[in-house]
Amino acid sequence: MFVDESISYHPDIDVSVCVLTYHPNPIKLFATLESIVCQQGCSFEIIIADDGTPDFDRSVIESYFAQKDFHRYTIVTNPYNQGTVKNTASAFPVMRGHYIKVISPGDFLYNEDALARMLRFVEENNYQVAFGLTYYYQVLEDQIYKVLGQLQPFNLESYRRKAFSDIQAEYLMIPDFPVGGAFFTEAKLLISYTKKILGRIVYGEDCVYNIMIADGIELGFLDDHFIWYEYGSGVTWQTEWNSRIHADMCMYYAIIAENHPEWRNLCLWKIDPEHHDGRVFQQYIDQYGKERIPQSRQDNEKYLQQINQDYLIRWLRSGILFAQDQA
Repeated sequence: MFVDESISYHPDIDVSVCVLTYHPNPIKLFATLESIVCQQGCSFEIIIADDGTPDFDRSVIESYFAQKDFHRYTIVTNPYNQGTVKNTASAFPVMRGHYIKVISPGDFLYNEDALARMLRFVEENNYQVAFGLTYYYQVLEDQIYKVLGQLQPFNLESYRRKAFSDIQAEYLMIPDFPVGGAFFTEAKLLISYTKKILGRIVYGEDCVYNIMIADGIELGFLDDHFIWYEYGSGVTWQTEWNSRIHADMCMYYAIIAENHPEWRNLCLWKIDPEHHDGRVFQQYIDQYGKERIPQSRQDNEKYLQQINQDYLIRWLRSGILFAQDQA
């Protein structure tokens, strides 16, 4: 059941951290939980929403939370697989935080005050939605990892300048946007936009942000470390999912076209490039690539010098240890 206006917000809970699972890898799941339960400087709860994993073992998760003496959690188990959007929505009725942070196993909060820093940022700047710096990492082999950097979006300067018209064009035309795991959103906003795509988009729960941008909602940028993001994991990286991901992309452009005549030609070209003229858009895309890719490399190098990889290693090793104890 999808609930919006009847959400029971709790005055003592700032953030609902929603962990979306489906056949979760235990090491990745517990590593992600390790990065969450230690958060300091704000109040939060953890919602685990599982999308119909057969024989889902909630007892091992309950054992983990008991070991950590952490009690503000809820486990939502859907009876069958229904896609990421509906799985996300299934968590809304039990959420009590004013903000929502959605995350997947294998992705981690940067350090112990990541949530608090983001919360202060959105409250002090009156943002309904924001994202922070997100660093790709890759598992090379057992317990050997490499931090890749690869910041997204490529053009962070538009966000630093708060150049919203540029952000809109880059977001919708290129498209150049943050990874879904980078977002931090006011609960009412995320719930209302998820309702718009429910039944139309199946897997791309983060498509709501494309629609928000088209609707003129400003996206805050916390120019600070926020998320570790696993490279090569998740459905967007799997070739066999390309057609389904493409279908979701076409649908969010269709939704934008319904409400924004100024973006209609772009949306039609994105949906059906063989039958719609997109030369002017392609010229913009080509020029953007020439200018921004070199700049993004410089940004990557700068930020890679500032990060502390000890946090990444800490989360990963903690996940391994707990999973081994349960084996």
